[in-house]
Amino acid sequence: MVLASYMRDVRHANNRIDERSFPWAQNAAETASGKLHPAVTTTMEMLFNRDFYEAAIRNPSHSAVPQAWDAAKHLIGAFKPFSVRAFQQQGNRTPAPGTAAQSLVGITPAPSYLTHSAE
Repeated sequence: MVLASYMRDVRHANNRIDERSFPWAQNAAETASGKLHPAVTTTMEMLFNRDFYEAAIRNPSHSAVPQAWDAAKHLIGAFKPFSVRAFQQQGNRTPAPGTAAQSLVGITPAPSYLTHSAE
């Protein structure tokens, strides 16, 4: 279970600190962009071709039609409520009975960086 606090922001400020130059500035910008209105955040994701999970939204080597379709799917997916998205993700993991339904009432599982090993 994840508690509502600012500790995620503190952890994110130190994220990948040894991998980049000026990590504090980049991490602060990423954190600030996450606090913006979803329409602004989605637009920024589409402009930089990276979603929240750092996955590419579209493949730049594809022709215009598949790229437009990928962008449209991302835009439509941005309107999906968090509870529905979490419920679907729980369904993909075949959880214990009742566990997936917890996401519909706001109980979310711990983030994957806490539950998965570095291997």
